[in-house]
Amino acid sequence: MDKIISELRNIEKKLRSRKQESASPFLFGDMGGSILFYFYLGRQLNQIKFEHYGRGMLEHLLKKLRHVSLNGSLCSGMAGVAWLLDICLLECFIEEDPNDIIPDIDFQLAAWVNERFIEGNYDYLHGGTGTYIYLLHRYRQKKLCKSIVEKMTDNLLDGNIDIDQHLTYFPFYEVANNRSRPDQINLGISHGNVSIIHALMLAKESGIRVQKVTGTLAKLFNLSELIKFNAFLK
Repeated sequence: MDKIISELRNIEKKLRSRKQESASPFLFGDMGGSILFYFYLGRQLNQIKFEHYGRGMLEHLLKKLRHVSLNGSLCSGMAGVAWLLDICLLECFIEEDPNDIIPDIDFQLAAWVNERFIEGNYDYLHGGTGTYIYLLHRYRQKKLCKSIVEKMTDNLLDGNIDIDQHLTYFPFYEVANNRSRPDQINLGISHGNVSIIHALMLAKESGIRVQKVTGTLAKLFNLSELIKFNAFLK
């Protein structure tokens, strides 16, 4: 117990030292885990001062973030901020919904996702897919209307490239160079088709464009199996 309290105090020192940094979604995301840690252990260990400090840091950062332009990515943008707030709400650390704290953030993020999907940026961390997954969770909580999620899903599905009637994939997007590479297939989670498969499976479970999503998933799985089979033969 003493070691945990000592670690909490060390983290508090680090948070205090960064409190005056200029606001950015990246700063919030970087500090968000520590803030959640404060909330959670403050409750679990009945250390109210840690919970109160975490709440104070959250309020401090949110005041700064109201003046930050929208970057919707999951890893360094407002999607990560919104998801952190959603977790805080679900865990009863705060009482306000993300849309009450940052007005219409879900609608802004949905518009950002559509822009990313249309340009072919399906990256989980920096592109549309990770933020789309967050918004699917919001839809499942009945906090986002179906038509908005369907529009994002349609824009995602329109970006796949059919090899034939049984195989399809989503092109790799070079985030650093802001360009799509239709000649490359990435099967990774962070930057490739695996995160898209996860997103589409979540959409199917949520009743979004079920028939169309099911067909695309089947083709994606067929291609993955073919690639694995050929790799095994080599």
